[in-house]
Amino acid sequence: MKPHLCFVSPYIYPSLVAGSGAAHAGGAELQQALIARLLARDGYPVSVLTRDFGQAQRVDLDGIAIHKLPAAGRRGVKGLRWLTPRLTDVSAALRRLAPDVVYLRTASAYAAAAAWYATRHRARFFYAGASDTDFGASRERHVTPRDWWLYQWGLRRATTVLTQNCQQSQELAAVHGRQGQLCPNFLIDAQAGHGAADGPVVWVGTIRQLKRPQLFLELARRLPQRRFVLVGGAEVDAGGDALVAAVRQQAAALPNLEMRGYVPPQQVGAVFDGAAALINTSTHEGFPNTFLQAWIRGVPSLSFVNPEVQPGRGGTLACADVDQMAAALGALLADAGAWQARSAHVRQHFDHYHNEAAALRRYQQLLAGAPA
Repeated sequence: MKPHLCFVSPYIYPSLVAGSGAAHAGGAELQQALIARLLARDGYPVSVLTRDFGQAQRVDLDGIAIHKLPAAGRRGVKGLRWLTPRLTDVSAALRRLAPDVVYLRTASAYAAAAAWYATRHRARFFYAGASDTDFGASRERHVTPRDWWLYQWGLRRATTVLTQNCQQSQELAAVHGRQGQLCPNFLIDAQAGHGAADGPVVWVGTIRQLKRPQLFLELARRLPQRRFVLVGGAEVDAGGDALVAAVRQQAAALPNLEMRGYVPPQQVGAVFDGAAALINTSTHEGFPNTFLQAWIRGVPSLSFVNPEVQPGRGGTLACADVDQMAAALGALLADAGAWQARSAHVRQHFDHYHNEAAALRRYQQLLAGAPA
């Protein structure tokens, strides 16, 4: 009998359910939704714990049982709600569902709840890195010291740690003395079209400070002859509306730039159809799903990060600064032969490392207890 896998993912619901109306499309959630559907199709029992987005207590979709965590509200004692009901709700739900494997992706206090359940119920706990900062020695700024400590406590008790790229594997070994299982992100998109050398340059992501969308606007200023498209909404629960407003105001002054705002996860892929290039301006990442959405269509990417899946094996054109990026983008778009060669390269890279069949083999091996 195949093991039951439960994803603890508070914000995954919009990535699983089209038309939910919730303007959130984080990369970690999109990837988990893909994994959940992939394993459910292969006959694994799959469940999900997610927060309240106005859905029923249980929603069954594509073979996945989606369970709603109760809203914290005013339950519990003020000052202790970080523990109960926040974490105890998760551990209670896990006890009720009794999964064989708990899967968590993103550095949060929920790692402690997942580890607590797993160690007491002979279950396995998979922690999957979502960002290159997850395994470093320094705390991520958006995580409180208390939550970071709880995350670290849970990480030490994870049965298996999954990494997205070589840097994460190296930091996990150096900082935590653990060997991770390299499990590159993947993508399934039967509707994927093709890129076009004369198409727009696109930026797609949640608008937040570390992603530096302002640098995309700078590229648009430097290449006024090209069309640029920026897609993204504000970060959930992070007061991101002010940054979105500032970016929108600056974008309005650029006639060659279109700012589309939030696009639901199920419709994002179409943004890359006919695109000439994807730009990523983040200070750090894990492995952007946008890279895969671009590469499957033969759309080259330029970025300040280079998430290698093997030493020397990366699909993006990594740049040191905006000057280098502007020069590289200009050169790529001005040479049809260079663009075609780069387009073929990213498509081949995708087919080798990030396709559905390779991902399914990895997860089958992991769930069977064998190294991926």
